[in-house]
Amino acid sequence: MNSPPRIAGDEMIAVGFDVGNGTCTISTVRQGVVDVLLIDEPALISFSDKQRFIGSSASSLLYPSSTFSDIKDLLLSQPRSQYRVWFLKKEITFTPVHLLGMLLSRLKLIAERSLGVPVSDCVISLPSYADQFGRGAYLQAFKIAGLKPLRLIHDTTATALGYGIYKTDFYNCEILVFVDVGHCGTQVSVVVFKSSGLRVLSHAADRRLGGRDFDEILFKHFSKQFEDEYQIDVSSNAKASIRLKAECEKVKKVLSANAEASMSIECLMDDKDVKGFIKREEFEKLASGLLDRLLLPCENALSDAGFVVDEVQSVELIGSASGIPAITRILSSFFGKEPSRTLDVRECVARGCALQCAMLACGVKIKNYQVHDLLPHSLRFELDSGWIRNNQVLLKGAFFPTVKVVNVPVRGGFSHLSASSIHTDENGQPLDGSQIIDTFFSCSLPLEVDSQVKGRPWSRLDRPIDMYFRGALDCSELVSAGLLEMQLADQDKLVERIKDRKNELQALVNEFSGNFLERYRRFATETERMAIFISVEQSQEVLCVEGVDLTENVYNSELLKLKKLLEPIVNRFKDEEARPQATRELVQCIVDNKLAVE
Repeated sequence: MNSPPRIAGDEMIAVGFDVGNGTCTISTVRQGVVDVLLIDEPALISFSDKQRFIGSSASSLLYPSSTFSDIKDLLLSQPRSQYRVWFLKKEITFTPVHLLGMLLSRLKLIAERSLGVPVSDCVISLPSYADQFGRGAYLQAFKIAGLKPLRLIHDTTATALGYGIYKTDFYNCEILVFVDVGHCGTQVSVVVFKSSGLRVLSHAADRRLGGRDFDEILFKHFSKQFEDEYQIDVSSNAKASIRLKAECEKVKKVLSANAEASMSIECLMDDKDVKGFIKREEFEKLASGLLDRLLLPCENALSDAGFVVDEVQSVELIGSASGIPAITRILSSFFGKEPSRTLDVRECVARGCALQCAMLACGVKIKNYQVHDLLPHSLRFELDSGWIRNNQVLLKGAFFPTVKVVNVPVRGGFSHLSASSIHTDENGQPLDGSQIIDTFFSCSLPLEVDSQVKGRPWSRLDRPIDMYFRGALDCSELVSAGLLEMQLADQDKLVERIKDRKNELQALVNEFSGNFLERYRRFATETERMAIFISVEQSQEVLCVEGVDLTENVYNSELLKLKKLLEPIVNRFKDEEARPQATRELVQCIVDNKLAVE
């Protein structure tokens, strides 16, 4: 059952989140109009020993050993790994699930501040190659952040939705291929469009072919160059490595539009300034191993969809690493046409998420547009008493969302019914081990059979169930992670309030240190001026304290004391400024009344 959307007055709002491996974007739909609230927010989390930083305030350069990046990839590849940081004089431990929850919590706060209303239900994107365990981990991260997802949608499906929903020229079936070369992986999807909706026919991916891999090629190249020319080992120094990787990313972007690029870094390591240079041709040669892998997911996606290259009407190229000219050249040669770039690569996924949220949330006005995605794994059901006959009720490649009726042919009772995903190899053969998706718990009432009385072999018995979705954390770990996030969020808010009070006090001190004698001297007695002078001096001493964490109460106390001294003087000043106008208004009022009497 769908949750109600967010409401601002009489306005319904749908929210979509694109949490990428490098950046995050928030989009909304209001009255049928798609808007972007936040774009390219860094997907970074840093910890100092006293404060947590998320997004643009995080810095891997300032906190190299306690900054977390590539969080989405960590969640999908190492969901159970643990990380420890020293924070507020104690060690705290968390997993990638909690890290994603932190990012989502921050995005939720940004959306609420921008919209002016609470945000709960939403839609988020994830890679098509995510397995059921990773999808469960995503849902657990939502719980930690206090969000309620209406649906998880694949990155390329969200992109296809944003691409097709407002097009009016789909008279017949039109086949498009979406190639998403992102920060950490490449995804390819074949999609058929009609005027009434879209249908995804295949997904394929290389989860280790992304922009960061091309950055790593440049990093290794310049590291070797600097070692030969300047006798420094950049990889042995964390801060130097971070600075060089950042410059390599810039060089990659420069090479997208130029035949050559250079870099210059002051004091990179051992007080040495370094310079580097590379041609696009040399870069493509170094990255040839990566570029050679680009066509395999394209070939697999077309094969799974049952199409050949000539049947594809258009190719849409997106993703943060899609600007590399060699990628465009390789795709153009393979498909026989140059890829289009009609979509904003920074916004397209988030826009699709918001549109999907609008479709699922009752009350949001949006075009009636059908979206049928592809089931990435086969599904089967199991009772505690054994497997159900023909239990593979949904096979890999089936379209969803869909409704499937499952008959449970047992005479006795059962306590739980489980749904599991089945993973297969390239030949379609089942792999060892399955991943439990949901467990539906029920009471142990028997399922009745009364064919003699009712003339039919089965009778229906409605029974209440509870659902538990499997993920990277068990129930107790999820509760602990949620409590920890609440504590960290409270600490974040406290730090923000302390900064606000400190800035307010600083502004007040600056104002009365510089303007008091000019503006307010004649409105204060000598005693008042002396008291203010002493109070300002004391406040300046408080502001200049270093190495000691002052509490919110300390700044509030200083503000209250200073405002109490300044308020009567400021009021006199305002009265003096307002008196001429008040006098004119009074005189005019007297004149008007005299005329009225006469």
